[in-house]
Amino acid sequence: MRIRKSKPGALLAGGYLLVMFAAVSSLVQDGYVGHGNGLVFLLAGVLTFPLSLILLLVNDLVSDVNAFYVTGWPYYITLLELGVSALVNATAIYMGVVFIQRRRR
Repeated sequence: MRIRKSKPGALLAGGYLLVMFAAVSSLVQDGYVGHGNGLVFLLAGVLTFPLSLILLLVNDLVSDVNAFYVTGWPYYITLLELGVSALVNATAIYMGVVFIQRRRR
């Protein structure tokens, strides 16, 4: 199966990834999720919904780390979860635009 190329899909997915990068950049600069950037973490979670919610719930069940004060290796796992969720959402955005463009022709 060949995936069609879509400039609008690439622009929307790229724009989404840029917004996501801007939201997560303060988390990366601070090096932890804490009191000063908890709302930024919440915004990143909302932007990567629904996969991030599932991954963060699994992370919460497996570890005993407080979601709004994360340092060390759980912090890096949390950033990895947000990154994977953002890539999955960007792929879904791209594929959705390709599907809509194919249906219109």
